[in-house]
Amino acid sequence: MLLSKKYLTALDVVIKYHNGNLRKDKKTPYVTHPLIVMHLVYEMGIKDEDILVASLLHDLLEDSHITESEIKNTFNKKVLDLVKELTVDKDPTWDLKTKTAKKIESIKNLSKEAAIIKFADMLHNNTHLVMQIKQTPEIEKYFKSGFKHKAKLERARLEQLKKHHTHIKQIDELEKVVVELEKLV
Repeated sequence: MLLSKKYLTALDVVIKYHNGNLRKDKKTPYVTHPLIVMHLVYEMGIKDEDILVASLLHDLLEDSHITESEIKNTFNKKVLDLVKELTVDKDPTWDLKTKTAKKIESIKNLSKEAAIIKFADMLHNNTHLVMQIKQTPEIEKYFKSGFKHKAKLERARLEQLKKHHTHIKQIDELEKVVVELEKLV
């Protein structure tokens, strides 16, 4: 199943649209993130191809110029709907408080499938951030709002996941990482 035509197409799409992009450490190719998120979702026991494909594409609408119709036409409506659920609008007029509130609020209404992808996304992002803080403390300059704000945001998002998505059995893994992040900042 992971080597199906749909999966290989998704891999090509994610490589195409994230080509040359780097994570906030300015070293790690961004494409590693969706690959790890998809792997985490798979490790959680999810075998549904559309969910796995959506986990690969989860950041594309907000971080690239791919269109909704391209995702729907290349894959299907279910994949598009999951990716849209995971996309938080980035209105340039929003202040930090509004952006933070939107990110926190978006978690409570996620479908079960999208919540699993969001969990994997948060687990990888926070694990990577903790690792980067330990290795390169000056990485904070790449976070406009600073580490303290980031830790508070991640705590609030974690609490939303715990409150509204009790089906995620691995939530303790994310709790440990967020606690570590809070201790580091």
